[in-house]
Amino acid sequence: MTVSHAMPRTTIRTCEACGQPLRMQRGGVFMSPLKAAIFDAIVAAGDIGVSTAELMRLDVWRDRKPVKPVTIRMHVLQTNDALCDSPWRIVALDRRYVLVKIAGPIA
Repeated sequence: MTVSHAMPRTTIRTCEACGQPLRMQRGGVFMSPLKAAIFDAIVAAGDIGVSTAELMRLDVWRDRKPVKPVTIRMHVLQTNDALCDSPWRIVALDRRYVLVKIAGPIA
């Protein structure tokens, strides 16, 4: 049996006046469209999670130079830093990123 997990296509909205990408809110925090696309892909993957290779194939990278796995890891770490005041964390389980809700403050 083959299971398909379609990656969400994130439309990047821009400012009508200057053309800058607008920040998006995910998990209770504002983040760049790139980090929002990564967050959306992780959320869409659910309990199965999403691999670095799958994140590297997101449409959001199409206008950029080729991305390396370390780039994905850094974006995930920066997204977790932004989520530090929220109950959400992105964790790696069996080499796949999953969004989890934590019960209380991390000591």
